[in-house]
Amino acid sequence: MLIGCTHTLLSVQIALSVMLLASCTPPLLKNTTDKVPQALLPAVYLPAKDGRARFREIYCAIREDHGRDLPEDRPCEEALADLGDEPPSSKNSVFLGQSRSSFRTVVVPGIFGECVIEEAPPFEHARDHIESLGFTTGIIDVKGRFGSQHNAKVIADYVRDSKKPNRQKILLIAYSKGLPDVLTALSRFPDIRPYISGVVSVAGVVSGTPLADGFQNTLLGTAAERLPLAACEPGDKEAIKDLSRGRRMAWLAQHRDLLLIDLPKADIHLYSLVNYPKPSQISAVLKPFHAVLSQVDPRNDSQTIFSDAVIPGSTILGYVRADHWAVILPFSRNTPTVAKTLVTRNEFPREVLLEAIVRYVEEDLSKKN
Repeated sequence: MLIGCTHTLLSVQIALSVMLLASCTPPLLKNTTDKVPQALLPAVYLPAKDGRARFREIYCAIREDHGRDLPEDRPCEEALADLGDEPPSSKNSVFLGQSRSSFRTVVVPGIFGECVIEEAPPFEHARDHIESLGFTTGIIDVKGRFGSQHNAKVIADYVRDSKKPNRQKILLIAYSKGLPDVLTALSRFPDIRPYISGVVSVAGVVSGTPLADGFQNTLLGTAAERLPLAACEPGDKEAIKDLSRGRRMAWLAQHRDLLLIDLPKADIHLYSLVNYPKPSQISAVLKPFHAVLSQVDPRNDSQTIFSDAVIPGSTILGYVRADHWAVILPFSRNTPTVAKTLVTRNEFPREVLLEAIVRYVEEDLSKKN
């Protein structure tokens, strides 16, 4: 999320990690009084639906049917964390035929995603996989180092272009900072809402990340936003600020009606897929960030704390045993040398994961029509 990887950008990541380890890291969250009132609660207290049991059934059915033959196979119980409070299984059958969906699955990358789009396109092989099953896919070229206000217009323009005859409605898969970008677009441009079926947050920065609060005005944050990189523009200096807990919590407080009233009225369904890796599942190059963020909460994926990744009012799909990159960025297959030395815990069955997401949404939307 905060730092990209491979080639020139990988050098930046290594340099920043060294800076991070060599410095005395100050507190990530400052003691201020300008924040909105907050409360940390178990997710079941949110106005949200618990979809974990059914998502697990779908994921495991896919894995048993054909997932074992796909790359980077992992047993179901090792891919999805059970936090001990999942509802019982429904025991219902899972449809695994060709797609019957009325939506197109479109991925919105995270911060610096544009900078590594050639080396690690989000859900690259997974998108090819679900297309073989009859689903259609796409990706929105948001700017990797620009803020959510800028990228919201890029998203809105993409959706408006999709209004052409015979185009399907869109299911947005919003990764990391892609989630604030998407929510900002839905807030600023209500005209696009009729053309969106739902939003799935994958490792989304919902309530912000203390890393952004801690680094946005430091040399580390300035280097991340302003260092010259051939693959992406320097940006507008808003990207990291848009990921701060202060800015995200203020946005959530100001847009309560959007999430709990306006989007449901527009028949836009919200889903949250959260990362919950073990410390041993964090790639080497991300470990410094995991360690710093662990000063706030060790239950983080190196970029986001697990409790900061649930959209209010959404259906919680599950908790994935993967770090912030492994869940969606295929470094393990596209850059094997880097994967052996730096992005060392990147293997994950992303084909099964993305298929489980679209199968769940396909089933869920069919019940509501």
